[in-house]
Amino acid sequence: MGIRGAVATPHLSATRAGERALAEGGSAVDAAIVAAAVLAVVAPDQCGLGGDAVALVGHGAGDVTCFQGAGRAAHGVDVEQVRRAGSGTMPVFGPHAVTVPGAVSTWAAMHRHAGRLPWDALFEPAREAAEDGFAVGARLHRAIEESQDRIFADPGLRALLLAEDHPLATGARLRQPELAATLASIAEDGAATAYGGKVADRLVAFLQAAGSALSRADFRQHRCETGAPLECVWSGHRLWTAPPPSQGLVLFRILAAMDQADDDHEWLGRDAGQLAAAFAEATQFRETHLADPAGAGPPNGDTVAVVAADAAGEFVSLIFSLFYRFGAGLRDPRTGVIFHNRGAGFTVDQGAPNCLAPGRRPPHSLMPLLVADEHGLLGAHGTMGGYGQPQIHAQLLLRLSGGMGPQEAVAAPRFVVGRPDDGGPLRVAVEASVPDSSVAALRRSGLPVERCADGDSEVGHAQLVRRLPDGRLDIGTDPRADGRHL
Repeated sequence: MGIRGAVATPHLSATRAGERALAEGGSAVDAAIVAAAVLAVVAPDQCGLGGDAVALVGHGAGDVTCFQGAGRAAHGVDVEQVRRAGSGTMPVFGPHAVTVPGAVSTWAAMHRHAGRLPWDALFEPAREAAEDGFAVGARLHRAIEESQDRIFADPGLRALLLAEDHPLATGARLRQPELAATLASIAEDGAATAYGGKVADRLVAFLQAAGSALSRADFRQHRCETGAPLECVWSGHRLWTAPPPSQGLVLFRILAAMDQADDDHEWLGRDAGQLAAAFAEATQFRETHLADPAGAGPPNGDTVAVVAADAAGEFVSLIFSLFYRFGAGLRDPRTGVIFHNRGAGFTVDQGAPNCLAPGRRPPHSLMPLLVADEHGLLGAHGTMGGYGQPQIHAQLLLRLSGGMGPQEAVAAPRFVVGRPDDGGPLRVAVEASVPDSSVAALRRSGLPVERCADGDSEVGHAQLVRRLPDGRLDIGTDPRADGRHL
């Protein structure tokens, strides 16, 4: 708990870097950017400079701005060529799945909006972590081990993550000098270098050599869109999230379904089946109106959430992602940048709402969330979990409104309605610790129920910062990640 500020992330080193930024007089925005930059180094399976970011920044009673950093497809993309490359479907990995990476532009727009520390100072902790290296943790080791096929296929990833063709062991030191140099360039030359300078030139050259249609013009034209978020009222609170192409509206659809029911529903107990049915309906709505229902199953290990608040009452929710684990499976050896595969959210089926087209943004799973009560901004919420993020947010809101504190709420067992890896019918993935009575209720939804291990990536890992009645700030960092330990 803190009075002057608080930050929560899924990795302890990033959290500590954000805390130092606050202690040095930085704003919540500064703390979030510092932490996200460190995560780009220590969580290369989940996020990176080659990814996208979407954020909300709020002040006072409800002055909330959305920073939509989703990049666009190449303006010169040949849809038929992409269809052929994917044997009639949108490729999930490789160069055709890469859109313009928007993360750095999001950080720059946030910093212009509410940053206090100098821009170059925000990247020093990340540069040091990349230059000096860090010890590979058990979670990252598992991610490397489970992704060996894609890592072997890419020389850049293979050189970084394998030692004598074996995954880096837990405790091994992972150094990234090329990424350190790229971070130093962004710190010194500003975000513009990643879109129209020497960093952009290197990124485009690598992508084009790999077969991407992205050009220097695509990078130069990229802008982080800044504007109004979506807003709703639920259970006496105001909630804000990102508009399309984000899936934030799916959460509001779930909450609306809950509002139509009786007040005495035990949504996480005897009535869990009705909640699962609402999750299923919202998922099908998203697939029809926002995302492609046919794909390669759920993203796995794709995203990080950073939440922060400061003594001035500023709250930040920043979601930062490569989409699938290690993104498109491409790392540029010259810059150290790993590219996301957000383009996998497109389809090549003409007439679909998310059909690939020149300059179009893909549908997005990233959905930051801010919450306010009658006294003003109350909390910043964020989670990973792919397209299950709205469902995780709903369960967190239910637990918080039921009296749980942030740490208890993020640690409690969860369930998520989604599709298996083969893209088959919807089913409920239930953590082992979910009570048997709730599992029985979930079976009444009519959906197949599958037990999964506690901490399975499908149920995500969440981060919370909440204002207490006395004005102090309380945090919750999910034990499913490394926010409290390394």
